[in-house]
Amino acid sequence: MISERDAEQISTYSTQFIESAQDQTVMITGGTGFVGRWLVESLLRCGEQSPRLILVVRSKTKAQSQLQGIKGAEKVKYVEQDVSNKLKIDEPVHQIWHLATSSAVPSTPSSSHIIDSSIRGTFRLLDLAAGQTEPPKFMHTSSGAVYGRGLKPGLEITEDLRVANDWLKDAEVYDASKRATEMILKEATKDGVVSAKNARLFAFVGPYLPIDSHFAIGNFVRAAIESKPITLTSSGVDFRSYLYAADLISWLFAYMHSDYTEPLNVGSDQSISIRECAELVASIAKLDVKIDLGDTHEPTKYVPNIDRARNVLGLDVYTDLKDSIERTIEWHHAQSNVK
Repeated sequence: MISERDAEQISTYSTQFIESAQDQTVMITGGTGFVGRWLVESLLRCGEQSPRLILVVRSKTKAQSQLQGIKGAEKVKYVEQDVSNKLKIDEPVHQIWHLATSSAVPSTPSSSHIIDSSIRGTFRLLDLAAGQTEPPKFMHTSSGAVYGRGLKPGLEITEDLRVANDWLKDAEVYDASKRATEMILKEATKDGVVSAKNARLFAFVGPYLPIDSHFAIGNFVRAAIESKPITLTSSGVDFRSYLYAADLISWLFAYMHSDYTEPLNVGSDQSISIRECAELVASIAKLDVKIDLGDTHEPTKYVPNIDRARNVLGLDVYTDLKDSIERTIEWHHAQSNVK
């Protein structure tokens, strides 16, 4: 489970949201993924102020196992089905969190699966919302991928950026589905069906982030945990940024609590190259870094401009990258000790 320190940090920055949600019913799709686990645990850790939770999951057994040992987990209601199928909830729903879409990576399921969970799933959730007495607040975890791929370092990634993509390519179906879902929710908000927010998520670090997948920083953390050298399969010239997971949840809570419905970049603006990131993790864990200098491609950038988050919602990067990495490594070591 997330640490007391992280839970307290989220509570400190999310007082208004927690107070407003305590008597509400919150429905979540994708509650077993990285963001979903943080969201569900953070809501349960609110104690007596925790809202009623309904999790729409493909596997109830998996979801229950993830919440084992967390106080209040026994009160969670599960709806075991695919989100692309018709939903029936026999109680008022005040908030809908739509997190159910696979990551934008080559190993993702088929294009039809991405469309099912993102777009068809959204329509099913809107059908449910249309039957409510009051329009629910609706959080869609969109992605920075809506801005396109291979962006150059000189480009400022604001919410108003428009980049042309070839969305007929299978590799870019994820990007297109996120953009389409945003458009659907914008119209649904105009029609008074929901009050929707499109959080454009970038890159993150923290407990529960997969350390055996395509996430560079996750692989670096894995090397630190195993006390092995970090090996870069490229020259590491691409630029990224990483927001700590506790900051991420605080941002989402603040966005959900607000009346603001324009898209919002969610991530850190503290840019770092992949190579510098590897070297930072190595310095923390006292490891060596091995670099393959054969890759000489032009650098790309995946770092958001977060002026809107700062100026409209008063948000900021609360946890610097070094502290974020240290807390992530400490959490993994603590989990190993428990086992």
